[in-house]
Amino acid sequence: MLRFLFMIGTLLIGLMILNSCDIQKQATKNKTDRQLTESTETKVFRKGDTVRYIVPKITYKDTTIVKKNYVTGTTQIVRYNDEGQVSDVECISGAIEEFTKSNRLLIEAIKEKDKTTDHNFDSKVILYFMIGLALIVGVALFIVFKNISTQSKAITNILEKLG
Repeated sequence: MLRFLFMIGTLLIGLMILNSCDIQKQATKNKTDRQLTESTETKVFRKGDTVRYIVPKITYKDTTIVKKNYVTGTTQIVRYNDEGQVSDVECISGAIEEFTKSNRLLIEAIKEKDKTTDHNFDSKVILYFMIGLALIVGVALFIVFKNISTQSKAITNILEKLG
């Protein structure tokens, strides 16, 4: 009987030690603002072209002849004076220069989010289960011990009467 009580006491002390073995987990997530800047520069330049004009031998008096190339934008102007001589020749070349500059600013505004998660595992359920199981086993062992003790007394009495 003393051995049985010693086993139960050892089991209960072991269960009390295991009671403090809880599992805890903590996770923290942190998000901040992000900023992206994209700069683009484009420059297109096309030079003007050459225009040739052959002056015919026709005599024009006080006349202006304008020729225009609508593809390149070049304009040619020939002016004649009162005597029929070429007084002025102009060639306006259509040069194109295009300069594009763009800045794009993308701000991804994520508010400061600190998220903390705690996970706790309570081991008291396992402790109570083991204590209950130990009590059931203890009671069963006590009944078996009592039954064997009673039977051994009966066998001892039978053996004394026979012998």
